[in-house]
Amino acid sequence: PLESSPSQRSALYEKSSSSNQSDEGRDLWKGVRNFAANFLEEPPVENAVSQPIVEGIDYHLGKIQVALSYDFQTLTLTLKVLQATGLPAKDFTGTSDPYVKILLLPDKKHKLLTKVKKKNLNPRWNECFLFE
Repeated sequence: PLESSPSQRSALYEKSSSSNQSDEGRDLWKGVRNFAANFLEEPPVENAVSQPIVEGIDYHLGKIQVALSYDFQTLTLTLKVLQATGLPAKDFTGTSDPYVKILLLPDKKHKLLTKVKKKNLNPRWNECFLFE
Protein backbone atom coordinates (compact mmCIF):
# COMPACT_ATOMS: atom_id res chain seq x y z
CA PRO A 1 0.00 0.00 0.00
CA LEU A 2 1.14 3.50 -0.75
CA GLU A 3 1.66 5.76 2.22
CA SER A 4 1.02 9.47 2.02
CA SER A 5 1.84 12.30 4.35
CA PRO A 6 -0.88 14.57 5.74
CA SER A 7 0.21 17.29 3.30
CA GLN A 8 -0.14 14.89 0.35
CA ARG A 9 -3.60 13.84 1.55
CA SER A 10 -4.49 17.51 1.90
CA ALA A 11 -3.25 18.22 -1.63
CA LEU A 12 -5.23 15.23 -2.92
CA TYR A 13 -8.33 16.53 -1.14
CA GLU A 14 -7.83 20.04 -2.54
CA LYS A 15 -7.33 18.61 -6.02
CA SER A 16 -10.53 16.56 -5.81
CA SER A 17 -12.51 19.49 -4.39
CA SER A 18 -11.26 21.83 -7.06
CA SER A 19 -12.45 19.49 -9.79
CA ASN A 20 -16.07 20.54 -9.17
CA GLN A 21 -16.84 17.56 -6.98
CA SER A 22 -20.26 17.99 -5.44
CA ASP A 23 -21.10 17.80 -1.76
CA GLU A 24 -23.10 14.69 -2.60
CA GLY A 25 -19.94 12.96 -3.81
CA ARG A 26 -18.07 13.78 -0.62
CA ASP A 27 -21.04 12.64 1.47
CA LEU A 28 -21.11 9.41 -0.52
CA TRP A 29 -17.48 8.67 0.36
CA LYS A 30 -18.12 9.46 4.02
CA GLY A 31 -20.83 6.81 3.85
CA VAL A 32 -18.43 4.36 2.18
CA ARG A 33 -15.85 4.96 4.92
CA ASN A 34 -18.50 4.46 7.62
CA PHE A 35 -19.73 1.29 5.94
CA ALA A 36 -16.18 -0.05 5.62
CA ALA A 37 -15.44 0.70 9.28
CA ASN A 38 -18.63 -1.10 10.36
CA PHE A 39 -17.87 -3.97 7.99
CA LEU A 40 -14.51 -4.59 9.68
CA GLU A 41 -16.09 -5.00 13.11
CA GLU A 42 -16.54 -8.59 14.28
CA PRO A 43 -19.92 -9.89 13.13
CA PRO A 44 -22.03 -11.74 15.70
CA VAL A 45 -21.41 -15.48 15.75
CA GLU A 46 -24.35 -17.32 14.25
CA ASN A 47 -25.01 -20.88 13.26
CA ALA A 48 -22.76 -21.86 10.39
CA VAL A 49 -24.45 -22.51 7.07
CA SER A 50 -22.78 -25.11 4.88
CA GLN A 51 -24.31 -23.87 1.61
CA PRO A 52 -24.91 -20.25 0.62
CA ILE A 53 -28.55 -19.24 0.69
CA VAL A 54 -29.73 -18.09 -2.72
CA GLU A 55 -33.17 -16.63 -3.19
CA GLY A 56 -34.98 -15.73 -6.36
CA ILE A 57 -35.18 -17.14 -9.85
CA ASP A 58 -32.22 -18.32 -11.89
CA TYR A 59 -32.54 -16.69 -15.30
CA HIS A 60 -29.39 -18.44 -16.62
CA LEU A 61 -27.65 -15.15 -17.43
CA GLY A 62 -24.17 -16.42 -16.61
CA LYS A 63 -21.78 -15.52 -13.83
CA ILE A 64 -19.39 -12.62 -13.34
CA GLN A 65 -16.27 -12.59 -11.20
CA VAL A 66 -15.11 -9.33 -9.64
CA ALA A 67 -12.72 -8.31 -6.85
CA LEU A 68 -13.42 -5.37 -4.58
CA SER A 69 -11.02 -3.72 -2.13
CA TYR A 70 -10.89 -0.52 -0.09
CA ASP A 71 -7.64 1.17 0.95
CA PHE A 72 -8.14 3.12 4.16
CA GLN A 73 -4.85 5.01 3.80
CA THR A 74 -5.56 6.43 0.36
CA LEU A 75 -9.37 6.31 0.74
CA THR A 76 -9.76 4.55 -2.60
CA LEU A 77 -12.16 1.84 -3.65
CA THR A 78 -10.83 -0.54 -6.30
CA LEU A 79 -13.10 -2.70 -8.43
CA LYS A 80 -11.44 -5.28 -10.65
CA VAL A 81 -13.69 -6.88 -13.27
CA LEU A 82 -12.10 -10.27 -13.86
CA GLN A 83 -14.24 -12.46 -16.11
CA ALA A 84 -17.68 -13.79 -16.94
CA THR A 85 -18.75 -17.33 -17.76
CA GLY A 86 -21.79 -18.92 -19.29
CA LEU A 87 -23.24 -15.79 -20.86
CA PRO A 88 -26.28 -16.34 -23.09
CA ALA A 89 -26.02 -15.84 -26.84
CA LYS A 90 -27.70 -12.59 -27.91
CA ASP A 91 -27.21 -12.46 -31.68
CA PHE A 92 -27.99 -14.72 -34.63
CA THR A 93 -24.44 -16.15 -34.76
CA GLY A 94 -24.88 -17.72 -31.33
CA THR A 95 -22.46 -15.36 -29.58
CA SER A 96 -22.52 -12.05 -27.75
CA ASP A 97 -20.39 -8.91 -27.56
CA PRO A 98 -20.33 -8.50 -23.77
CA TYR A 99 -19.11 -5.59 -21.68
CA VAL A 100 -19.65 -4.51 -18.07
CA LYS A 101 -21.28 -1.20 -17.12
CA ILE A 102 -20.32 0.12 -13.68
CA LEU A 103 -22.34 2.63 -11.68
CA LEU A 104 -21.46 3.71 -8.15
CA LEU A 105 -24.80 4.71 -6.69
CA PRO A 106 -26.38 7.13 -5.97
CA ASP A 107 -24.62 8.92 -8.87
CA LYS A 108 -26.19 7.40 -11.99
CA LYS A 109 -24.68 10.00 -14.33
CA HIS A 110 -21.09 8.72 -14.24
CA LYS A 111 -20.92 5.32 -15.93
CA LEU A 112 -17.76 3.34 -16.48
CA LEU A 113 -17.50 0.61 -19.11
CA THR A 114 -15.12 -2.25 -19.72
CA LYS A 115 -13.89 -3.01 -23.20
CA VAL A 116 -16.26 -4.97 -25.45
CA LYS A 117 -15.18 -8.58 -26.00
CA LYS A 118 -16.44 -9.46 -29.48
CA LYS A 119 -18.14 -12.82 -30.10
CA ASN A 120 -17.38 -14.23 -26.67
CA LEU A 121 -19.60 -16.02 -24.14
CA ASN A 122 -16.78 -16.43 -21.57
CA PRO A 123 -14.91 -13.09 -21.67
CA ARG A 124 -11.87 -12.16 -19.57
CA TRP A 125 -11.44 -8.46 -18.86
CA ASN A 126 -8.98 -8.08 -15.97
CA GLU A 127 -9.73 -4.34 -15.87
CA CYS A 128 -9.36 -2.18 -12.74
CA PHE A 129 -11.50 0.83 -11.83
CA LEU A 130 -10.45 3.23 -9.04
CA PHE A 131 -12.91 5.40 -7.13
CA GLU A 132 -11.33 8.20 -5.06
